[in-house]
Amino acid sequence: NISNRIQIRYSHELPEDPNINNGESRGSFRLPRARMKFDGWFSNKELTYELQVDWTDSAAIIRDLNVNYDLTHGKKLLQLKGGQFKVPFGRQELTSSGNQQFVDRSIFSAEFQKGRDIGIQTWGQTPRGTIEWRAGLFNGAGRNKTANDNDKFQWNARVLWQPFGDVKYSESDFESTGSRPLLAVAANYEANNLQGATSGVDIDREVFGGDLSFKWHGVSLMAEYFHKVSEPEGAVPAANAADFDTDRWHAQ
Repeated sequence: NISNRIQIRYSHELPEDPNINNGESRGSFRLPRARMKFDGWFSNKELTYELQVDWTDSAAIIRDLNVNYDLTHGKKLLQLKGGQFKVPFGRQELTSSGNQQFVDRSIFSAEFQKGRDIGIQTWGQTPRGTIEWRAGLFNGAGRNKTANDNDKFQWNARVLWQPFGDVKYSESDFESTGSRPLLAVAANYEANNLQGATSGVDIDREVFGGDLSFKWHGVSLMAEYFHKVSEPEGAVPAANAADFDTDRWHAQ
C-alpha cells in the first residue's frame, strides 16, 4: 500500500513583545507535513512492514521503518515488532496526525509523549480484543539516532481495555454503530533515565498516565492525564536541580 498526505499551513503572528519581529505582524506559509508511506507484507501476511518518510524534515527524513511478526498466525494474540516506530504511550501520540480532529496535537502531547524511537516491542490482545497490551524497550534517544545516548534504555508499557468493541486510533467517530457506545480506557508507563547522556544536567524521568476515548453516534470524547517525576542529575534538596513533579491533563 502507498499513501501520501500534505499539510499546508498559513499563520499570522501579532506579537505584543517588541523583541519579536520588532512587534510587527507577520504572515507566513509553511509545510508542517509532506509524508509518503509504504506498508504491506512479504513472505506471508503475518510478516508485515512499514516505511514512512517526511520530505519536510531533511535532517531526519525517516519517520517509521519497522517489521512486525504475528506469532499467532493472524490472531494478534502475540506479536513482535522491531525498528523505528511510536513507543506505546499515550492515545493522542499514537493517533496519526492524519486521523486527528484538529490541525496539530496539543502542546501537552509534546511535553509528555516523546513519539518515535528505535527498539523492540512485544504486544497482543485477548481473543475478542477486549484487552490490548504493549511493552517495549528502546534507546530513549529519539528517532533517527544512530546509537543509544548512554548505557540505559527506555521502558514503555500500555494496557488498553475496550469492552464494547475496537476503538480505533482516530479521534472522530466513524465506527460506532447500534445502541452501545464505544469506550476505551488505557494506562501508560514510561521510564527513561537520560543521566549521563550529555555533559549537562540530564533528567531521570518516570511518567504515569491514563487516557479515555468515548464514541457514540458521531459524538466523540478524548481525554488524557499524565504525572511525571523528574530527577535531575546530581539533584540535592537545597540546589536548583531538586526533584520535581509535573501533572497535566487535556480533553476534547
